[in-house]
Amino acid sequence: MAQSEISPESNAAPAENLNRTGLQKHLGFQNATILALAGCLGLIELLPLGIGMGLWPSANMINAIAIAVGVNIVLVILYTLIGAAVPHAGADYVLASRVLPAPLAFAGTICMLIAAAVAVGAIAVLASQAVITPFLLYTSAEFQNSNIAELAVTMTQPQGAIIAGTVVLFLAFLLSTLSPRANARATVVLLLLALAGWAVILFQLVNADPAGFAVRWDEMLGQGSFAGRVSEARALTLLFTTTPSPLFLMGIPLGLLIFFGARLPVLQSSEIQGRPVRSTLWSGWLAILASAGLAIGAMVLLNRALPADWLAAESHLFLYNNQLEKPALPWLPFYAALLQPNYVLFCVSTAGILAGLVAALQAMVRSFGRTVYALAKDGFLVDLVRFIHTGNHNPLVATLLFTIFAQVGVSFAASAGVMKTLHSTLFAMICMQVLPALAAVFHPLAKREWVKRGETGAGKVNSLLLVLFGLLTVAILGWTIAGSMLYPAQGTPIGTMDFLVLGIGFVIGLTIYFWQAILSRRRGSDLIKPYPRFPED
Repeated sequence: MAQSEISPESNAAPAENLNRTGLQKHLGFQNATILALAGCLGLIELLPLGIGMGLWPSANMINAIAIAVGVNIVLVILYTLIGAAVPHAGADYVLASRVLPAPLAFAGTICMLIAAAVAVGAIAVLASQAVITPFLLYTSAEFQNSNIAELAVTMTQPQGAIIAGTVVLFLAFLLSTLSPRANARATVVLLLLALAGWAVILFQLVNADPAGFAVRWDEMLGQGSFAGRVSEARALTLLFTTTPSPLFLMGIPLGLLIFFGARLPVLQSSEIQGRPVRSTLWSGWLAILASAGLAIGAMVLLNRALPADWLAAESHLFLYNNQLEKPALPWLPFYAALLQPNYVLFCVSTAGILAGLVAALQAMVRSFGRTVYALAKDGFLVDLVRFIHTGNHNPLVATLLFTIFAQVGVSFAASAGVMKTLHSTLFAMICMQVLPALAAVFHPLAKREWVKRGETGAGKVNSLLLVLFGLLTVAILGWTIAGSMLYPAQGTPIGTMDFLVLGIGFVIGLTIYFWQAILSRRRGSDLIKPYPRFPED
């Protein structure tokens, strides 16, 4: 019975009791690598071809991924330094709120959490449209069963996508609430399945038969479908251009989403074992390089088999998937299965991509739940959100709260479209990441005040490096935001609605902040002033 109790984590708890009743320090190099790799491996199998090529059809995907690698290596350095400077749950929020004006940091974090939750929901919907639908279509052709094909089309529609996305998200939530040891073991199993899927895909691409691809595609989607894809996409909003700008734009923003998982261990900085450089820097770099290596290898092989303009057209059609008579299927495992048909191998690759997606989702839910928990520890959410389960050492209520918002994202993505949803939330996440980068720039000024107060919650970090990489990140994010305006993605440019949603998120954050500040004054405290102390983890 004691294992199932839920008890609040007391800020005044003795240090020796924290590992027993609160968050555990379990993220050494091995577990941090598992977490970071889980956050990247599933996304990079789907997003470059399925999302990126449709938004920026003229970009060279291989070069775009290479640019994304370089940018995210810099971001991992910055976030490693942030985790070292403030070794607490939700480290980026904690630093921003202790350096920048507290209302700004809180509102920005709320905005970031809402955008991240909606993005998680959209990725869950991909389980329906990028995994289940292609598998069912292939199965229907394999066994000549038209009922299965009808079910496959149903899964692309809002109702079917919501059901499948909800099931996947719930599974991810359950995995995210496991104890650190059990979660690590489950994630390893998922990663092994994902890597087995990658091995199958690479084998199929190496032994590809491009000559028969068009015939097999038409068998799945109807006679003449392959030949008509480019003209169908051009009739919508597809436009090829020779300007090099989309190349750089695609590499930076798409990479910020694909490789965000490499920074997830920093959101759990209070659970880091040993030196942050070893646990977060090397694990983040390893996750980026391993995922990018697999993706680039697959892209090189795929480009030898299929024309780039056709791949871009199929991806662009996915933007209008809810409006199409036949679904768009711009997914690497499906391409590989048609290039080298083998039903058993396709079953393996399907299981692999589904495992990779679930691993990524549960890693995000678990990590962003820590940021929600950090907000609660600062007194901005009800006390229940701070509760830590004594059996699995998890902030269950905080994790559940994030998952509920992600479920809203499932419904939104199923109705409005995954590509549009991811593109809008990605823009919001890019904007909000400017705040921790700015906090890094002004860290030395705040550090002086911490030293004067005898603050013990801050970690040791090279302030010069923090300022340097903070400035570099601000420049990267600023260019990305400006570039999104100057060179918009095709079919879904950043517009008034995106800024309106961003503004609404900020207003929600400010409303919560000042409402809690008023309540705190009635209790004899004051949240309006910058936070005087760090939370105790």
